[in-house]
Amino acid sequence: ADAAALASEVLSRGARRDQGVERAARLMLADSLVQLGQFDAAGAQLRSLGSTHLPLREHLMRLTIEIEYLGRTRQWAELHRRTAELLPMVELFPPTATARGHLWLAIAAAASGDAATARTLRRRAELLG
Repeated sequence: ADAAALASEVLSRGARRDQGVERAARLMLADSLVQLGQFDAAGAQLRSLGSTHLPLREHLMRLTIEIEYLGRTRQWAELHRRTAELLPMVELFPPTATARGHLWLAIAAAASGDAATARTLRRRAELLG
């Protein structure tokens, strides 16, 4: 809640003049909103970053948040559809985030009836976790 409040305050005080600060604040806000279960607002923040060209570190952070958002909102078909696109990027996350990403993708695969992919991703997560 504190991080969401801080990010909102930074954005309201004109962070738009500094694109790096604005992107960092939007990422912090989106992550906080996902953790707080405020998914509509989190989705709006993620969409606001969606068409923005991000440096690699921020792009990876956005994908981490987006995977968590899709998983927590049970958008299994969308998450499973994007597995081939997301998996190479998940491999670049820090180890704990990589394991979480694999688990979310495994759950999405299982929910979509793709047991083989679910098994493989679950095993990969277990090796990391």
